[in-house]
Amino acid sequence: MFLTSSVRKALSWLHGHTRAARVAAPELSVWADLPRLDRFLSDSTDADDVPTLFALMDPRSRDFGTDVAAFIDHCCEQQILRIAAPVTAVGIEATVNGDYRDGGFLVMVTIADRITLASGQLLSGVFHDADDLPRQVLGGFHVAALAVVVDVADHTYREFLHTAASLTGIPA
Repeated sequence: MFLTSSVRKALSWLHGHTRAARVAAPELSVWADLPRLDRFLSDSTDADDVPTLFALMDPRSRDFGTDVAAFIDHCCEQQILRIAAPVTAVGIEATVNGDYRDGGFLVMVTIADRITLASGQLLSGVFHDADDLPRQVLGGFHVAALAVVVDVADHTYREFLHTAASLTGIPA
């Protein structure tokens, strides 16, 4: 498959540069299982899903936020995107400008099935014309999107803990 070598380059870059996406450390609430992603991409039985998801991930498209949502849902179903309690879900909401999708999205983090936090809007512009490898390689857009979602979800949860601790005076 054409994207396999590009994906492997992007994965090796992430293994060296994105700690939150790289390992499942005890302090992380959200992380990506990159070896599982690599196996998933190499598995010929899932080959029909992979090209479709990759073809949809175009950061220049107004549908990029929706495409990221579909990709993240698929990663959750395949247990590539992992979460630890008290985080119970991570999802994506595409954003709109008026009646039209604007290509951006919000990362939604649900805590204990009771509280849902939203990140600030992530615009698709951060995914094109970037200097790092995953964004240069067309097939790496999905890996970059996964890394961004992991980092933003974990950061959103940590900010919530910090804010709650400062309001209550109880250390997080």
